[in-house]
Amino acid sequence: MKLIEILTYIDFKTRSQSFSNLSNEEILSVIDDYYNNELTVSGIKLKYSVNFKGNSIRNELPKLNFGDECRFCKTRLYVLLPTKTDYQNLLKKNNLVSILETKSKCVECGHLESDSCTCFNCTVEKRNKIFESYNQSVAIESMNFNLLERLQIATIMQGFNLSVENPDILSNEEFYHKSRGNQLLFFSNSYPKEEIKKLRDIGVVHVSPRSPIDAFLTDSDIKREEKYQGNKFPEVFYTNKVRYSFQFNDIDWFEELKFLNNVKADEIEIIRVWKYIAENELLKLFKEHFESYHFEYKSSFSNESSLEQENLIRTVIKNLLAKYPPSKVYHILYKGIDKAVQHKKKYGITNFRDNHIQFVIFYGINSWLKYNENNISDFDFPWFSTKSLITKLFVDRILQDSNWFYTLIPVPKIEIIENDFLEYFKSLSNENRDSLLKRLYEINRLIEYLS
Repeated sequence: MKLIEILTYIDFKTRSQSFSNLSNEEILSVIDDYYNNELTVSGIKLKYSVNFKGNSIRNELPKLNFGDECRFCKTRLYVLLPTKTDYQNLLKKNNLVSILETKSKCVECGHLESDSCTCFNCTVEKRNKIFESYNQSVAIESMNFNLLERLQIATIMQGFNLSVENPDILSNEEFYHKSRGNQLLFFSNSYPKEEIKKLRDIGVVHVSPRSPIDAFLTDSDIKREEKYQGNKFPEVFYTNKVRYSFQFNDIDWFEELKFLNNVKADEIEIIRVWKYIAENELLKLFKEHFESYHFEYKSSFSNESSLEQENLIRTVIKNLLAKYPPSKVYHILYKGIDKAVQHKKKYGITNFRDNHIQFVIFYGINSWLKYNENNISDFDFPWFSTKSLITKLFVDRILQDSNWFYTLIPVPKIEIIENDFLEYFKSLSNENRDSLLKRLYEINRLIEYLS
């Protein structure tokens, strides 16, 4: 296609006042001189005796009329002629026909016939679609949360300062753009995406209908992604941009979940969460001291992930908590790291350069414990390290024991019974084992019958 064919769509009535004294033929000559004869804007002004401010001639020339009109206010839509640079590029690619596909903003309402349009009407239309798709309430009374889930829900509700009027959790993107001070929700400054994902999986939070519009892929974006074929706006969203929301069908549940009212938990569940809290707080304290000496979780010499490295020290902490209270485990970890630093200064770290965690465990923690098992003290929780909000809620509302950090986590009675039974069972002959198992089976059948 040639320029002269495109110019058949020119609407001469849309020329500016600057060109009002020129005939249609003269206007076409101006366009030809500008685009094909490389006459400058100054040259155009001089040759045709026209005057306008600046060098933006496109706004002065008449516009293209493809017969389109705004679908909202029915105003005729006009398209500016291309820039000289765009014209030359299209000419080289023999693609002037693409000019006919150009979209233009409505001069009345600002609408652009594109799914990326952000005019008022499109914004309202998209917001309504999002609201229709994601405005759903949760029948919370039908759910049965365990203790850890109750704590995670309360931590997110309090940490993000949610209320019935403001039930939306900040998106990942919003979280990092807003200062949150020193508040820790779950053992780190990171966005709690795993905890939120878990709450979404169990159905207590959903995508918020108040999420930013740009959190959802447009239909054009969806078409470019093969895995999303068959979907349409707003069915696909960016997980780092979308908000999640607590939307309950009974607002009384909101206060109950946020402030941990009417929590019911047995000994086994409380101890299980106590271990979870202690393990993760100690892991956080270990990381702080470990990284202060420039040790690294992920070495450039290793193919192991930082999570694999973390699991190594997590296992050590779990084993130590079975024998010592958290305060003493902290002492062991702290001294172990210091011991590893001394070894590094004296002998280097060559054999463990690809695994600093193993180096600290082997030459630090294990080595220090070997010679100091009788010298383990209670280390206070350091003032410079912030306790996580979930820890505060568990200690204050559930455990109600300010000395939790200095207390050996008890073994549930059921575990003691199981261990005693296992030892007894091992001591029996095969014949007596069979007899006992048969008797236990009969007792179980009787219990099921009576219940």
